[in-house]
Amino acid sequence: KIKDFDGLIDIDTYNENQRILSGKCAPLVPSNSELYPLRKLLICSKCGTLIRSSAPRSSAGKRLPRYHCTTKGHSSVPIEEMHQLFVDFLEEITPNEGTIKLFKEIVKRTAAKKLGDTTRDLAQHREAISDIDKKLIEAVDAMLDGKITIDDKNRYSEALEQKRQDLRREIDKLERNQGLNEATIDYVCNFMTKPAKLWKDADLETRQAFQKMLFPNGLHFDIKDKIFGTDDLSPLFSVINNKKEPDSGSDCEMVISAGVEPALSG
Repeated sequence: KIKDFDGLIDIDTYNENQRILSGKCAPLVPSNSELYPLRKLLICSKCGTLIRSSAPRSSAGKRLPRYHCTTKGHSSVPIEEMHQLFVDFLEEITPNEGTIKLFKEIVKRTAAKKLGDTTRDLAQHREAISDIDKKLIEAVDAMLDGKITIDDKNRYSEALEQKRQDLRREIDKLERNQGLNEATIDYVCNFMTKPAKLWKDADLETRQAFQKMLFPNGLHFDIKDKIFGTDDLSPLFSVINNKKEPDSGSDCEMVISAGVEPALSG
């Protein structure tokens, strides 16, 4: 039986060397890969370089997607673990109270104007349908009085009915739009206070745009200790005060991710 021994270099260094030796200058994964939404966001807190992504093979030949720092000894994190750490970190932040208040006021004003326009258009369309109903009755009376033939009456009625159907479709559409109300606005604002859910439910493009808003200058991360920086956060958001703080000997600008807190005495 062959025993396993620790290699002289780690797997990330080995794969990087193989990439260089084979003359492949392109990254190991596409820049827009769905697997790595945090690419170009994370910065190694130890050396200040961007944390990369790769998918080295295990001894069994299976791909192992992960984020890693190219500086020797700075380790790597599997993508599933990194994404969960990031979600846990998002759970620890919330929009500032003033941000939510301003956002709600803007949404309410925009909604009020839009709903006002919708109400006006609905009234006009309903009035137009009433006019069509009157014209249909007048057409029947004109035919009975012998003023127009039945064929003329039918052609005229068909044209009016088509206009009526078009207006009915427009009314249905406007009534659906009218569903934006106070409760909906409150729901949207409450949703804003849950950045973790927003990030998990979004597609790649939305995730990256959201990340850029939250961390305009990138997000520092200590791969070895699995700690995120908090000084990178947009002023629109803040860290929830009741979360655990690092020990006094730790970097005061880093926050320990949920699930990796050190055991405390007592």
